[in-house]
Parts: sequence; structure tokens; C-alpha cells
Amino acid sequence: MTAANEGLFKAMDIDPDLFAMGTTIVGVAFASGEACVFNVGDSRAYLHSKDGLVRLSVDHVEDGNVLTQCLGGFEREVLEPSCRIISLTGPCRLLLCSDGLTDMVADDEISAILAKTNKQVEAGSELLKAALSAGGHDNVSVIVIDIEPPQPAATT
Repeated sequence: MTAANEGLFKAMDIDPDLFAMGTTIVGVAFASGEACVFNVGDSRAYLHSKDGLVRLSVDHVEDGNVLTQCLGGFEREVLEPSCRIISLTGPCRLLLCSDGLTDMVADDEISAILAKTNKQVEAGSELLKAALSAGGHDNVSVIVIDIEPPQPAATT
């Protein structure tokens, strides 16, 4: 993440038209039945299971819409991403998305779409449609990841 942040600042140093270019980020890393979910800015991660929708990320925003952290932006600052480690027992879904979705579609509607769609691609497409139908005032990025329960090892 530090390299990406520095890359944005180098691009701005080369091209003054790019001054204050910035972005948010959300991601996940998987290892041994766990996931580390991280974000900078207001892109979000959610866990959807039979228990409903749970936000895993923390928005880095103040006064409703002013980012307190982002990649790039006005000043070079040390990033402090929010990180959360969760156990993945499945079946469940992870949703990684930009605020173009969450500013336009309420959590209960997001949960309903995730519950009624069977395939990752279908879920992502339906979430995108919902955001665009609600006005689509910002870029919309959506990734849906299905997590299945671990399968017992085969015995011979």
C-alpha cells in the first residue's frame, strides 16, 4: 500500500494536472481459514451470512464526507489502514465495495440482494444495478467473494 501511495505522489510530481489525485482502497488477504480485511478511506468490506450483513471496515471520514486518509491526495502522510482479522467458517460472502455503492444503497437492501443471488457475478451485477438505479452519483466498484465451509480431508 505504501508503494501505491508513493506511486501516486510521483505521478503528481511529474504531471501538475494530477495535483491532489487520490483514491480509497479496500482489500482482503486469506490464510488458513482466516481473512485479514483492510481499508483506507471510505471503501468498505462486509461479511454476509445467515446472520445478516456485518460491516468489517472502518470509514476514515470526518464531517460526513471529508476523507481523513486516502492513497495520494494533498499531502504525503503515513497511512494507518484499518485491519480486522476474521475466521471464515462459511458458507458466507465477503463484499468489497466503494462508497459509490454504500452511498446509494442501504445496508438492508445490500443484504437482501446478497441473500437472493446465487452466483458471485450475479450478486455483483445486481448491486451495481441498484446503485445506478438510485442515481449512481459516484464510481461504483463491487467485488463479491463466496466462502464455502472447509471440506474434510479425504481418507483412503
